[in-house]
Amino acid sequence: MIRTSPWTARVARLLLALVVSAGCAVVPGATGGISRQPFADIPVPRAFLPYSNEWAMIQAGKVTAARLVYQTELPVEGAARLLETALKDNGWLLQGVEPVSLAGFTGQALSFTKGEDRCRAEVVPSTTTTRVDLIIARVTP
Repeated sequence: MIRTSPWTARVARLLLALVVSAGCAVVPGATGGISRQPFADIPVPRAFLPYSNEWAMIQAGKVTAARLVYQTELPVEGAARLLETALKDNGWLLQGVEPVSLAGFTGQALSFTKGEDRCRAEVVPSTTTTRVDLIIARVTP
């Protein structure tokens, strides 16, 4: 069973609202134009390789929501530590760490804030690699 936090549920509702709201623009998947690192203050470590068939970015008004998916050969702890350091160095504050499960594997979910912006990193192992999902909600001033 996948465990989600209230923050994840809010982000999911935001994504759903953005998709169904009138006038929303959907940016094509990574193969169609999302860059490897679409946000300057969310650095992507070199060890993270894009897993592009599940990427999405939605923009509506002043809100941008994104799901960026990467794979790495680093273990969960190493990938989480690398990402935590990179985000903290760019002004993000770690709000909490909790266990997260995906396809029978247990990893870590790190929640970050920066002003009104939110970033949740789900780092979960698999049989061959570690998957890193960045779930981002941003408000443009």
